[in-house]
Amino acid sequence: MEFLFKLESVLKERKEKLPEKSYTANLFRDGEDRILKKITEEAGEVLLASKNHDRQEIVHESADLLFH
Repeated sequence: MEFLFKLESVLKERKEKLPEKSYTANLFRDGEDRILKKITEEAGEVLLASKNHDRQEIVHESADLLFH
């Protein structure tokens, strides 16, 4: 669970500093609608991986979903 605290810390830093070459900062700059679209996209990818019983893809897409 420590990784979740680290992720939270990184996200807060990106939101505060908005570095120019940061994917995360770009999402924050684009606004809430863009972030919600990414979450929806990643959730759909988790569902498809689950439907296909692709364990490796489930792990990969779940990590993406947690990030977004």
